[in-house]
Amino acid sequence: MSHGRAHNRLHRWLAKESRHQLRKFIDNTLPKDVFLTKFKERKRNLVGT
Repeated sequence: MSHGRAHNRLHRWLAKESRHQLRKFIDNTLPKDVFLTKFKERKRNLVGT
């Protein structure tokens, strides 16, 4: 079933918006450096396995 271009555009926008909200939430609740250290820790764990 084809919804057309506007439908795709809407859903792309919605996805982008939800990601943006998530990022804003993370930025507001966690200081940047804490987030970065957690990310690096996870990355190190992944490389280690």
